Amino acid sequence: GSVMSDDAIKGGESDGDQQGIFDCMNFSATPNTDVPYWIWRDLYKMVANSSFAIDIMVEKDQNDNYVLTMDESVRNRYIAECKFLRAYSYFRLVRNFGDVMLYTSREDDGTSHGEDTKSSQPRADISDVYAQMEIDLQFASANLPPSVQSSELGRATKGAANGLLAKVYLYQENWIEARAQCEFVMDSELYDLEANYGDIFKSNNQWGKEVVWALHMI
Repeated sequence: GSVMSDDAIKGGESDGDQQGIFDCMNFSATPNTDVPYWIWRDLYKMVANSSFAIDIMVEKDQNDNYVLTMDESVRNRYIAECKFLRAYSYFRLVRNFGDVMLYTSREDDGTSHGEDTKSSQPRADISDVYAQMEIDLQFASANLPPSVQSSELGRATKGAANGLLAKVYLYQENWIEARAQCEFVMDSELYDLEANYGDIFKSNNQWGKEVVWALHMI
């Protein structure tokens, strides 16, 4: 994303090194450019995986008992993590492509996910996609832990859900709700600004106090 702004250039050995990024930088990308295709493909994989996992966790037998037995607080946390990842995927999708196809799970709409994922499904209005993000993130915020132990770094937390929800509201120009979500994160006192800006980028500070959520790089 940064190469399409003044923040960065593609770099590399030549213009043909990662041609797709070069095309994006020069605003000459087409529907056949690899980078947008990778973004579309990989984020929809995450949407599908998250929705399938939710379906498995909410599936019940003829006696109305969960097929997959587990502690309810654990079930809700797993579902919340899936909903967070699904909302994260949709947030990146709408920022890149605008109106996109909206797939959920049977917990959300009563249909099987196989029916949901027809390739002929039209793109949903962006407002409907944002609405689904809000639903997912509100559930995530209510069911995720405030923090995780070091062995679980990279898993979503309540602050991650609130932080992403703030961005969802921000891009819809819902300033009041965006501010409220930001204040939830700030008031948790789990995060703060680094005294030295340069410390943010140190390799031994991957989980510094400014980090709300990130992939865990081992």
